[in-house]
Amino acid sequence: GKWNTKEQAHIFAGDPRPKLGLMLETGVAVDEKKKWQAFYTPPELAEKIAAMADVKGHLVLEPSAGDGALADACMNAGAFQARGSELKPGAVAKLEAKGYSMPCNADFLTQKPASPYKRIVMNPPFTKNQDIKHIAHALTWLHADGLLVAVMLGNTERPKLKEMLNGHDWKIRDVPAGAFKESGTNIATAILTVR
Repeated sequence: GKWNTKEQAHIFAGDPRPKLGLMLETGVAVDEKKKWQAFYTPPELAEKIAAMADVKGHLVLEPSAGDGALADACMNAGAFQARGSELKPGAVAKLEAKGYSMPCNADFLTQKPASPYKRIVMNPPFTKNQDIKHIAHALTWLHADGLLVAVMLGNTERPKLKEMLNGHDWKIRDVPAGAFKESGTNIATAILTVR
């Protein structure tokens, strides 16, 4: 739950009793955000990414879609359609409720592209270089004249990153500190664009 000063209580998005019961029974508390790497893209940043990806009129792929913040921003920016995948069951239900016909409940890293996409936007998990793995896999889905825009860990001096980007036209821009504060983390991030 999130602390609400006015109410002087933690406010939960859903019924916390099943999770609290499991925690009391097992003595283990699971941080769902960390477990699923669910640090969703804040709306302002999602809008910026959609603009950078120039999505108007395009079919857009959002791998590891989370709650669909990037897909929403792309649709608001004039994308023809947004597709993607997500593993977290609660997030899948939200995506389906929004009307996205995504191949949900799927691990993006195990999927193979049916056809290339001209626009890919993403905010992949970061832990243990997962951002690099997800971006590298997304590049196999990118059309020859496509554009990928991805949020990634702010540490851009990783050898695997440079190796992955070798031969591509790319740029990295730092994201202002605190951009993901509302999502529950202050980790340093950057935006990668690959053409």
